[in-house]
Amino acid sequence: MKRPGNYKTKLRRKRRSKMRRRRLLFFLLALMIVAAISFLIYTKFVVAPKTAMPQVVEYRDVVKGKGYLIFDEKVVFTKANGIAIYNVQEGKKVAKNVAVADINVMNDNSKVKDQLIRIQAAIDFKNDSSNEEEKEDKQREDETVIRNIQRFIRDEDYEKLVSSINTLDLSTKHTVNVSELNELLKLSISDLEEEKEKLTEKIASTSNDYKSPISGIVSYTFDDFKKDLSLELPDETFTADYLKKVNVTEITRGKSKVKEKRAFFRCIGDTFYKIALPIDDVRLLSPYVGKFVPVRIGKVMTQAYVKDINEDDSGTVAILELKDHLQQVYVPRNQKVVVIKDTLPAVKVPKEAVVKGKKGQMGVYVNAVRHFVKFIPVDVLAVRGNYAILSLGDSKQTVAVSGGKRGKTIRPNDEIITEPKKVNRDKIVYQ
Repeated sequence: MKRPGNYKTKLRRKRRSKMRRRRLLFFLLALMIVAAISFLIYTKFVVAPKTAMPQVVEYRDVVKGKGYLIFDEKVVFTKANGIAIYNVQEGKKVAKNVAVADINVMNDNSKVKDQLIRIQAAIDFKNDSSNEEEKEDKQREDETVIRNIQRFIRDEDYEKLVSSINTLDLSTKHTVNVSELNELLKLSISDLEEEKEKLTEKIASTSNDYKSPISGIVSYTFDDFKKDLSLELPDETFTADYLKKVNVTEITRGKSKVKEKRAFFRCIGDTFYKIALPIDDVRLLSPYVGKFVPVRIGKVMTQAYVKDINEDDSGTVAILELKDHLQQVYVPRNQKVVVIKDTLPAVKVPKEAVVKGKKGQMGVYVNAVRHFVKFIPVDVLAVRGNYAILSLGDSKQTVAVSGGKRGKTIRPNDEIITEPKKVNRDKIVYQ
């Protein structure tokens, strides 16, 4: 059968028309897909509220303040001017009767020794010790002194060594002008002997006089000369008003040159001490009186016993007793103290996520199925910066809710809505 002459032309037109329809359908389909994706993106990132997962943290229920350290300390004072040589570093623990420091007073002893020689000459003149028998006795005394010197060197008993050397030096004959003894000869022998003993003790006041009076921590810093923070004071002394008046300004010694009758060093007993901690309210720690609690002093963790709480019109002060770590915290005398009452597992969420429910109950919105959200009651433990710390509840994961009841609370795997203002009220489900 013969085809018309325009058959091919019609066929091409038909094919072109079909291609146009296909392209139009493909374009419409692509447009619908783009619109659907755009709608999802819009609802997800523009219309739908943002969400976040809670961060698991450890919450510490604490009481903070600036505490005053109360401990036993003994201050040693210098007995002469001179150059100090320190044998023990600041903060080191020593036993009792350890030589902590030496004072070289040799440059100050020449005049004292000259006076001692004159006193001895006056005593000899009064005794007229020139007969042979007395000379033999004196020789035997000198031999005894020499043996003592040898023993003191062996035993490292330097205090007695210095005294014996001075005794031997005095027994040696010295040339003294009688005119220098006029005033001394007016004194009795007993008065001369007494003066001789005083000057001998003064010469012997060297390193061995500067031993630790008690076992404990050696310090060259002083902050309580008036003993306002002494363990000898009763606990009732440490009121808020009393502590405000205590001066704990630090004075540091430990220099090479020292003067007579100045504070040289102190020894701090480290087996027991107290902290007087001013607090805002007696109720913060009253349930813990008679109990041990963790305490952080500065950056050091230890345990403290809550002994008592002093309360009057001036304020409230908790008295804590401690036994450990004084070596790390003995200075400064007034420093930051944190009493940790309890440690709880908790979660941290943006504080904007916490809202009030219909009955005034605090809670958060949690994503549920099919675009619904669930109101979950929460117990806000604290607000720190931009975050709220929420309790994970009791062993049954519940917290107190309105009406004296308990309800299920937030869990770490709940998806929290952080933009509660964007939540559709019709989509909220309450427990």
